[in-house]
This record gives sequence, structure tokens and C-alpha cells, in this order.
Amino acid sequence: MSETVHNIIQYSSESHSIDFKMEQYPIEKHEEKHELLKDISAMANHPSKEDKYIIIGVIEKDGIASEFRDINNLIDQAKYQQYIDSSIEPNINFEYKTFEYNGHKLAYFRIHQNVDRPYLIKKEIKNAIEPTKVEFREGDGFIRVGTSTKKLTRKDFDKIYKLKYQVSDRKSDIKITPYFGDSNYMNLAEIGIKYFDISIENTSHHSISLDVEMKVYKDKKIKFISEHDLKKELIKENNHPFGIVSPEIPSFHVDINDFDDHILISRTKFRNEKTAIIIPQNSTERDVFCQYLFIIQNQPNLIKADILIRSDDFSEGILIEKVELMNNNYTLNRFT
Repeated sequence: MSETVHNIIQYSSESHSIDFKMEQYPIEKHEEKHELLKDISAMANHPSKEDKYIIIGVIEKDGIASEFRDINNLIDQAKYQQYIDSSIEPNINFEYKTFEYNGHKLAYFRIHQNVDRPYLIKKEIKNAIEPTKVEFREGDGFIRVGTSTKKLTRKDFDKIYKLKYQVSDRKSDIKITPYFGDSNYMNLAEIGIKYFDISIENTSHHSISLDVEMKVYKDKKIKFISEHDLKKELIKENNHPFGIVSPEIPSFHVDINDFDDHILISRTKFRNEKTAIIIPQNSTERDVFCQYLFIIQNQPNLIKADILIRSDDFSEGILIEKVELMNNNYTLNRFT
């Protein structure tokens, strides 16, 4: 984490997620004690998912770290936690730690994983020196905008609640891995012919339903061939080492189409199913295209493809992932 903070100081300037402070926030009786509540809740209320940082001991100039002031007596996080939890609801996730930077002892707040917005003042906050002066009222809220902090308005609340109840996009739950494999049918591996396929891993704790297709780009040095056509070629060339095999009908699990510059292979839906694939939580679907697309080449080549996945759980539209894979175990190209 200290490396992240070092990079912020070196390469970043103040923004909606970064703030530089010269001194620690006072926690005992002090006229500016309440400023911590405003600053940390404003960071937590910003809708971005990234971690936010308030770095202590930094003197900024035009928003950029310029000079440093050592923090010799670090205030315990527990004291900050107690004050914040007693004044703001719901609770804000943060950590407060010290670190070394170019011989200086500094500190930082990391405000992270705060998705239960809005974070609001839950009681009247009076000035610690002038008890008759009310700094914040119950229900007040703040948000970081650029390099400044402002009070939440009706428009801000509308935006926060809209985002809060919006269905999140689950593309990040999906991990795609392309690979070459040895066919488990007709012993094709024994004559050195590999298939090209992908696996899809669902890394979440919820199942996900998908439709998936793959656009494999053609290359003059490579021949792509379906399992159905490969079997016919082997029979025609009399190259199948296991006797006569009758041609089979194309797979009901995949659909394959040949275009001028690419081959499009799609996973098909079963009857009465809304999507082609349902992947349980924390599970992986291997051989998504059922070992149906084979490659034949006479030297190592780079295979390029686009993976296109559709799902009702992708609120922001289709997932398109470009993949490249080098096949170093090549097969002598026997078919023209």
C-alpha cells in the first residue's frame, strides 16, 4: 500500500479521490475537529469505485505535493473510528496508517469499499470551542467535487440513489482463457491435430447465464476446420489411422459459419433454455465450443480472435474481449 501512496505523491495531484493535508485532523477539543467528518464523508460519498486518499503531512502547491511536514505523534485510528462512527451513518470503511517517504514520516487515510451511500451526519455537531455554534445538523451530507467539498443537494441525492439501486454490470465476474487442446474424440491427438477453444470462469458467488460466440480471424498460413469437415477430410485422404469412420452430422451444440476474413463459431441454446450456457457460482465452463474448431498449420502462428458474450447481467452491453494465442505445437498441413 505504501507504494501506491508513494506513486500518488510523485505523479498525482489533488482530485475527487486525492487530498493533501499539512497536519493531522485534531481529535481532542479543537475548533476544527468537525472538519474530519466533512472531508471523510465527502470522499466516501463520491460515486467512483476507486480508493480515495487523504495524505497527511503534505504541503501542496497548485494541487501538487510540494513540501513535507513530519508526523511525529500519530493519532490512533481507533480514536478517529470512534468519532466518525458516532457522528456519521452508515459506518465508513477507512484505515489510517503511517509511512515513510524520502526520509519523512507521513500518514494517510484510505477510504475504501464504501457503497452504502449516502453517508450522512446523524446528530447535531457543535463547535468544540463554541458550544452554541452548530457546525452540522442531522441529515447533512457532503461530497467531493474535483478538489473541493460541497454540501449534498437534492440533485446529488437523486444521483446517489439512482446509482445505488441500479443493477451492477457483471463483466468483471467473467474470466476468459483461450487454449489449444488435444481432442478426446477419435484419437485425433495421436495424429497431432489440436482444437482451439476457450474456458469461461465465473468468479462470483452467483450463477450467470450467457450467450457466447467467437470470431476467429483467418490467416493464409493457417487452416481452420470444423470437426465435421475434418472427419470427412481424413476419410477422403485415407489418413485416419483407426479404420473407416462414417461422416457424422454437424454438432447440435455449436453453430459455425465461414466468412471471407473470419470464422464465426457460436454456442447454441438447448430447447427451452433462454441462454446457451449457465455457469454456477465459482465454476468454470471448459470447452465452450465443444472442441469443434481445429487448426492445421505447418509452422507456429499467432491465432487472433474476438470473444463476444451477451448476458442480461451485463447492464452496460456486450462483453468483447480480444485474445491472441501462439500455437507452437503445429500440425503438418496435409489438406489443401
